[in-house]
Amino acid sequence: HVKVLYQGIIRFISYSASIAFRRMKLFCVCMSLVGSRGPRLGTLPCVLFLLSCMVTPQSAQKPITTVLDAKWPSTPLLLEASEFFAAEGNDLFWAFVEATHSHYNQTDIDQQDLAVSVARERLSQLKQDLLVFSLSLRQYSPKIEMMRQVAGDKLTDAKLEDCTAFAEIFDMATCSPDTLQQYISTAKPDANWSARSYEFDHHYPASASNPITVVLYGQLGTPEFSQFHTVCIEAATMGKVHYIVRHYVQVPSSVNTRLSAYGVELAIKSTEYKAMDDTEIKEDGAASQVAQADGDDEVEGFLFKSLRDLHPDHTENLAKFRQYLIESTKEMAPLKPWQVQDIGFQAAQRVMSSPVLDALRVLRDLSQDIPMKAKSVTKTAVEPALRKEILSNQRLLANVGVQAGGNVFLLNGLVIWLEQTDGFVLLSLLRDEATFMDGLNSLRIPRDLISKLLSLNLELQHDSYGIDLRGDAVKFVNDLEKDSRYRGWFRSVNDLFRHVFPGQLRHIAKNMFNTIFCVDLGKWETVALLQTAQLFVQQNVPIRVGLLVVSDPDGESSGNESVSVALARAFGYIATNKNAMEALDWIVDEVYDQVVEDSTDITLSVVHDAFRSSYGDELADEVLGADSDYNAFREESNRLFMDSGIRSLPQIVLNGILLNMKENTEQAVVAEVHEQTQLLQQQVYMGHINDWTNLEEFFYSQPNIYKQYNSHIFAQDSKRMDLSHAPSATASDASSFLELIDRQQTATLSQRLKYLTNPSDEFSTKSVSVWLVADLTSNEGRKLVLNSFNHLEQSAHMRLSFVPNVPNSSDPFVAQTVLAVLETHSEPKAFMFIGAFLGDGSEAVEARKSKEAMLEFAKSVKGINTDRLSSGLGDVLPWVAAYRQYCARVLLLEPGQLAVITNGKILGPFELAKDFRATDFALLETYELNHYGMSMRGLLEEITIPDLDPDDDTSQFRSDLIMKAASLLLSKPARRRAKIPVLQESHSCIHIESRNGTGTSTYEMSALIDPLSQGAQKMSSMLMVLQNVTSIDLKLCMNPVEKLSQMPVSRFYRYVLEPSLHFSDDGSLGPGPAAVFSDLPETPLLTLNMDVPRAWMVESVRCVHDLDNIHLGDVEQGVYAEFELEQILIEGQCSDFNTGHPTRGVQLVLGTKRKPEQYDTLVMANLGYFQLKASPGAWSLRLRGRSAEIYKVAAHEHMDPNFKDEMVITLGSLSGEVVQIRLSKQPGKEHLNVISGDEAEEDIEEESIWDSITNYVAGSTKTQQAADDAEVSPTDDTINIFSLASGHLYERFLRIMMLSVLKHTKSPVKFWFLKNYLSPTFKTFLPAMAREYGFQYGLVQYKWPRWLISQTEKQRLIWGYKILFLDVLFPLSVKKIIFVDADQIVRTDLKELKDLDLKGAPYGYTPFCDDRTEMDGFRFWKSGYWKGHMAGRKYHISALYVVDLQRFRQVAAGDKLRGQYQGLAGDPNSLANLDQDLPNNMIHQVSIFSLPQEWLWCETWCSDESKAKAKTIDLCNNPLTKEPKLKAAVRIVGEWRDYDDEVRRLQERLANSGTSSIAEDHSETHGHRQGHTHSEL
Repeated sequence: HVKVLYQGIIRFISYSASIAFRRMKLFCVCMSLVGSRGPRLGTLPCVLFLLSCMVTPQSAQKPITTVLDAKWPSTPLLLEASEFFAAEGNDLFWAFVEATHSHYNQTDIDQQDLAVSVARERLSQLKQDLLVFSLSLRQYSPKIEMMRQVAGDKLTDAKLEDCTAFAEIFDMATCSPDTLQQYISTAKPDANWSARSYEFDHHYPASASNPITVVLYGQLGTPEFSQFHTVCIEAATMGKVHYIVRHYVQVPSSVNTRLSAYGVELAIKSTEYKAMDDTEIKEDGAASQVAQADGDDEVEGFLFKSLRDLHPDHTENLAKFRQYLIESTKEMAPLKPWQVQDIGFQAAQRVMSSPVLDALRVLRDLSQDIPMKAKSVTKTAVEPALRKEILSNQRLLANVGVQAGGNVFLLNGLVIWLEQTDGFVLLSLLRDEATFMDGLNSLRIPRDLISKLLSLNLELQHDSYGIDLRGDAVKFVNDLEKDSRYRGWFRSVNDLFRHVFPGQLRHIAKNMFNTIFCVDLGKWETVALLQTAQLFVQQNVPIRVGLLVVSDPDGESSGNESVSVALARAFGYIATNKNAMEALDWIVDEVYDQVVEDSTDITLSVVHDAFRSSYGDELADEVLGADSDYNAFREESNRLFMDSGIRSLPQIVLNGILLNMKENTEQAVVAEVHEQTQLLQQQVYMGHINDWTNLEEFFYSQPNIYKQYNSHIFAQDSKRMDLSHAPSATASDASSFLELIDRQQTATLSQRLKYLTNPSDEFSTKSVSVWLVADLTSNEGRKLVLNSFNHLEQSAHMRLSFVPNVPNSSDPFVAQTVLAVLETHSEPKAFMFIGAFLGDGSEAVEARKSKEAMLEFAKSVKGINTDRLSSGLGDVLPWVAAYRQYCARVLLLEPGQLAVITNGKILGPFELAKDFRATDFALLETYELNHYGMSMRGLLEEITIPDLDPDDDTSQFRSDLIMKAASLLLSKPARRRAKIPVLQESHSCIHIESRNGTGTSTYEMSALIDPLSQGAQKMSSMLMVLQNVTSIDLKLCMNPVEKLSQMPVSRFYRYVLEPSLHFSDDGSLGPGPAAVFSDLPETPLLTLNMDVPRAWMVESVRCVHDLDNIHLGDVEQGVYAEFELEQILIEGQCSDFNTGHPTRGVQLVLGTKRKPEQYDTLVMANLGYFQLKASPGAWSLRLRGRSAEIYKVAAHEHMDPNFKDEMVITLGSLSGEVVQIRLSKQPGKEHLNVISGDEAEEDIEEESIWDSITNYVAGSTKTQQAADDAEVSPTDDTINIFSLASGHLYERFLRIMMLSVLKHTKSPVKFWFLKNYLSPTFKTFLPAMAREYGFQYGLVQYKWPRWLISQTEKQRLIWGYKILFLDVLFPLSVKKIIFVDADQIVRTDLKELKDLDLKGAPYGYTPFCDDRTEMDGFRFWKSGYWKGHMAGRKYHISALYVVDLQRFRQVAAGDKLRGQYQGLAGDPNSLANLDQDLPNNMIHQVSIFSLPQEWLWCETWCSDESKAKAKTIDLCNNPLTKEPKLKAAVRIVGEWRDYDDEVRRLQERLANSGTSSIAEDHSETHGHRQGHTHSEL
């Protein structure tokens, strides 16, 4: 620091020549003092005296400050905290409710303190920390608002006056606790009425089965809530009511919820073309409302916080010196390539040279402000040891796929993807990990082993599991390696790397893709399947097709009795004596084609006649008759199928992988081939496969392929239970057991159960603990147990126990006996008795009839003490009933249903024991051991448990430990975990230890970071906050890029995240978090962009400055911007239930009971994607119009599960919702499609979807529909104009464009603007301008879909919005829309363009002019790729185009454009001019109608002579002159200044009158007619 301090002083004393001599004298005096004492910081007072003598005027601070509020009022922290407790457990919520009594009118800080005090008593330290962090994020604020909306609707429906708390019972509601008590005392259960219960409801424990439901709405802590609560608790405890609580805040806060967990970037804009408005801005002083940053950052190597701490008496002089350094580094001179080359390593050196505790701060400040700190960083000398170590580490990292410059963030080994991570995702991950760590702590597992357990990669290594289905019964109909039809194909596996068009399969003559069709030939659904199989061969699809023919596997029918048997025998005969291809052809051509043509069923007569016709009568009787010798093939096929474990037909198996039979056959097969092609390419590249490899053997030897298949075992959506909780110490009997909450019941049950093991291996640790849930009085239940016993006798890793699930109507005696023998006898003796007792022998059957017979039978079993067994029967009887209730309440099983639970994973339910045979238990054991069992046993079997009595350290204890740890770690969806290779850490890594040392649970975080990357800008802030949130052990390693050619980051950035809330002196919430950029240079032109969570729809609501063009040199006080979270995104996929295809064109509408059609959207063909946006609340999603006529909802996922017959979305999360919908055709509508037109799947003679949806109003007649439509939709004469703008200059152009349109038409006009980028100034002025000139307008908004490659530059995002979402941006009532660039002037009536016939094309564009010859060098479309691609067609400009939206949707133009964009957007050299390159590139797939040339004139490309005929003039940029837009506008367009003055006069008049104000509800679309609104898209 001393060395750098001297360097700073030297720079400081030289920057002002006028006082250089005086400064030098003072400097010499100070240096002489330094020399006499040695170079140490003790000389700092002298240095600071020098600085105090050199006071220079400081430049005014001009901060750029951004804040973001939710649209809803701030919610009470007490209610938010209650939801945090509820997420931890229902019992914790109710405990917190009890703790809130008499805490009304508390300050915000008091509410937080109360929550924390309750957390100290009931939560771990980690969860306490996360509670505070959750409140800081306001995580549950939207959930409170959601409940408030539901309560508000209920108040309205009940016609109640607003009250602090009220209760709902049946269809009545009351604000009086006394009235509620009367209702409860007189109410009788009504089977015809049920309360509308939501997923978010809070149910009082053990009251759900009570007959009458009471829903209490109120605010915790208020006297009114407490009075109601007392009444409800009493009634629930007495078994009268099912008690539910929902939050309700009667008087909302006057301020909105301040949000965090978002980023703000200031990108540096190019100034090649001047695009700034020259209108004078009147600043409102808001920039000074937010406190400035504390200045604790590193500047030029000085850590000023440390210096102030060391020398508090020199704070003022340090501030002056810091300001000087800042001013001296503000200059952003461009760096030469040689200066940039090593800047990544220099930045790493700067971080590594700082004190450990300041390293993250230095990293944050350096990365987030690198544009102005780059010059300073380039002067840093890189130590050779650091460079050598980083390069060595990067060679190791390359082996695991981490390249130089890659950012990797691991939390307990969990891979965190920065692009998908925000504060809410981070909190969720921390919470899950805290649950794991707390649970493992409760199991007394040492901390070092907890780290190892958490780092286990328990994520399923394969997306799907399959079966080795090889056998002689499988008949392949083709052989790609031998058949002559494939003779001309390539024959090497290296040809897998040959380039093909997207989606095309590679034709290689190798049996790479063995596709087996498992079919019953007599079933109708097999017809289309085998027709497809035949086409695969006939059309030379590069797959090998095989058939496994299954017929009557459980019966003995002959070919004269069963169609399936007859066809199976016929197929077997032909395939064996001729060939399989002939057999397939005969089945399809001679049998199936006939029944398809005649539209008849497959009958015996059809099969017999076809066979006789082909092979004669005598052979027909021999093959198909009762005593046929040709049954062996059929029996062998059935045996292979039954042994496989596949339980449904038909089924396609491709290289062992079972395909989803709900999907289209061709698409499913091709998709799986592409998936497996990637695996083959990887293996060939790695040298594991060559031309001599047996590919069939390769695929069937993969670790995800088993000898047997069981859908229950391989199901990835099985429910899991956490068995790690502490059992109840009070549940000593069955009645007290039933009073426990669910998780306590499970923990207590796991402690009570007695296990059976292999009698010959009784004392070894078992990794797989299985609970058999069965009704042992039923044959199927007993068979299941005996199946498990058959496997247990050979197992070394499994143990078994029983959870009886005996129906009330059945005698519990058999289950009672099994439990009693387990309680009273050792494992081997119990095993022998139970196996005999549940057997099929006559003695066993008799023994199960009575106690006396059982005891007599027990005497015949060696080692059974009948006295102990008899006495144990009475003890276990109450538990039989308790276990039945446990099965219903916790396992959600019907009485008598079967299930298998393995280490907490519930498999089932199933009805038949054959669904889980002995071989299935063997498969289950193998699968569980491969997944986690062996690795977990290796860690847990030999560890030393602190304070464990050696006598208690048994195999039973170790087996329990593995079971509980596995159930805990697998209780949540497994995520990918990884390990960073062991690196050298002496010079390039920093270890920042946990604030809590090693005594408590601590997160382990590892970060590989490139300090000059966008990831570092975000990650550094997150890590700094997390250090202040909870206990974290952090290892930070540098991973910069060597030999850069340009600056890797060209933006300033702030990530807004706080570890805790800040409160004012009066205990209320402080101003809240903000993004503050201070000390920025004044010369660059900046554009502000919000980096918000995926689900947020954000807009700017207050800012007088141009956020698209911020130039601090023109600003007096600073820039202050307020943004608002307007709505939250709901995304989803919609597909056909039977085919799996996207249901393109289906219209969905979102609404409430009072407003059923508030938002609507269309389903894209791209993945069946749709999106809607809404505010927090309970929403109903429905089909509308023709979609509802043709489709019905078959299934839906990720919606409120309490509503089976309707789609209800409860939106109460800041992370939004992602839902799935599967539709099926209505009966009789199977041939119809919602899309009509020439290119639709079916010709629709009825009313078009577009007409029906436009006029559709639920329950209305067509006359009423037309009347309603006239109120809400533009008329056919309306000219709909779409435009967009960003920045004040282009909004100025936009207003002038609008005026020019209005001046030239008498038709009604409706303007549509993309809301995403409009400034508050423009949105404020728009309603007034609409009133003045009599036009309508709509604001449309769409979030870039997560699956579509996004653009990073704002301008390219805007270009994307111009073209990619035209089919979903506008209401379906808009049939034609005209896009007009903001900087365009219209000189004609656009009705002419609206009425223009596009000759069937979906849109019309104007071609570029080619008559200004001096621009030929810039006409890129005249040569190279574009010349060949256009093939003589003209290249069109995107400044003006007209879209026939009906035709556009009919031909799926939007889906095609998005598909092509997705294929090209990954190439940085493609789509340079995205909005016009894309439609021109797609001209052969989506035709363009060329508008007459006079529709668009642009001086850059068009001759001066053609200007007179111009109908519109566009102010194109001129690459030759680079003339500023404003100057060009005045020069080129004579009327432009008049338009500009007219608009300016209106602005001044409105400003003077004070009438220009935007409506408070920014989400609404406004028009000039009273009452005109429509739902935004």
